[in-house]
Amino acid sequence: MIQKRVPIVFNHHLAGASYAVGLECPEIAAEAAPGNFVMMREARPHGYLLNRPFSIGNVDGDTIEIYYDTVGRATHAFAGLDKGDELDVFGPLGNGFSLDGDATLNILVAGGIGIAPFPFLAIELAKRKHAARTEILAGFRTSHSAILEDLFDEIGVEYKLATDDGSRGYKGLVTGLLEQRLDEDAEEKVALYACGPAPMLERVAAIAAERDLFCELSLEQHMACGVGACLVCACKTRTPDGATAYKMVCKDGPVFNARDVVFE
Repeated sequence: MIQKRVPIVFNHHLAGASYAVGLECPEIAAEAAPGNFVMMREARPHGYLLNRPFSIGNVDGDTIEIYYDTVGRATHAFAGLDKGDELDVFGPLGNGFSLDGDATLNILVAGGIGIAPFPFLAIELAKRKHAARTEILAGFRTSHSAILEDLFDEIGVEYKLATDDGSRGYKGLVTGLLEQRLDEDAEEKVALYACGPAPMLERVAAIAAERDLFCELSLEQHMACGVGACLVCACKTRTPDGATAYKMVCKDGPVFNARDVVFE
């Protein structure tokens, strides 16, 4: 793990409340894997004390790319930074996605900014020796807040949109679009990867269980330390013997097999 102050390469608005920031950090870029995250905070003297967790969205040479929503004081402060400003970054952290399955179709299911880890995952899935097709199902409240469609087009991943208000694509929740998509290709051997709000993840896990599909979930959780010391990000999981135990999303996750997560 690397902890250092790094310069911003770019920081621009995507759509709605979403932004993309690029950070020049060759050490983290070299070690990062899909599903890993970093802890970040402003490097300015007046910056907020605690780090915030952010998925590593992509790696381009020595640059790591982070996609984030402006939802609080810290992320609104991030949005005001420019090229050449600096952030304190700690990572890469966590356990990532599995990449060596035998699926013929990978479906990435994203809810809002839960789309953040998936460009990196899609690129790495495409590098597998016997690469399966990959699609992303992205759910947003409205088409005006949808992000990263052009990037997935460049990667060669089909982007299917679900909007709550029906302004574009499937009208309704992305989990409804997922069920529709699975019904269309019932003979495919499908692997599911999902990231987003807990209710969405719970439904994706249930769909995977109903259809006996491999499924991994990247959990979104508040964190303070990123290494399992503060216990803020504890989540309930199911052990192999059927009992339950608490694990740390930062240290043991953020990616878990869907069948191991206990939703409450």
